[in-house]
Amino acid sequence: MEIAVAVREKIGTGAAKKFRNRGEIPGVIYGKGKPTEHLLINAQEFGRLVMREGTGKLMQIKIQKGKKVEQDHVLIKDLQRHPVKGNILHVDFLRVAMDQPVTVKVPLHLASEERKTRDGAIIEVLLHELEVSCLPTNIPERVQIHTDDLSAGGKIHVKDLKLGEGVQAVTPPEELVVQAVMPAAAVTETVEQPEADAEPEAVAKEKEEEA
Repeated sequence: MEIAVAVREKIGTGAAKKFRNRGEIPGVIYGKGKPTEHLLINAQEFGRLVMREGTGKLMQIKIQKGKKVEQDHVLIKDLQRHPVKGNILHVDFLRVAMDQPVTVKVPLHLASEERKTRDGAIIEVLLHELEVSCLPTNIPERVQIHTDDLSAGGKIHVKDLKLGEGVQAVTPPEELVVQAVMPAAAVTETVEQPEADAEPEAVAKEKEEEA
């Protein structure tokens, strides 16, 4: 995944507004002990890239500096969006060393589209992202949640997830990911059932007293 950017000389709120009006996103790049640089990114191209690939993937950035082009591996560290329109306002890129682990958030995904267990319980998702630590080349696209063996009352915690080789969870191991809960109607029916079963016993007792 690649993104081409240019160095910008002007900074500040006024300059940033002008850049956005002409279809460019202001941004910065930092990390690896190198100086922070201010960038300009094509808003349309970057928006399509984020929509298609997400924000957690390793990418190669190409920085145009006059006739010279510098390349580096980066992660999107921060993305600011307009609170109403949702368009990207600013982006922070973090330079990464390929031989050093990084901490990123990756999406959690149910392996099965079926949202019910065999006994009728509903799968309730409580965690949608997982923070992991790994080498940049080992960043998973997503982490699958397998619920095939789950039944009513069952739970899956972070410690139960299967991660790829070299990938470690940073999110606390006891944090709840999904749980299987019975629908309210089914629970009510289960609670009321014993009362219905007890009725014949009461009738039988009355007959004994009459005799």
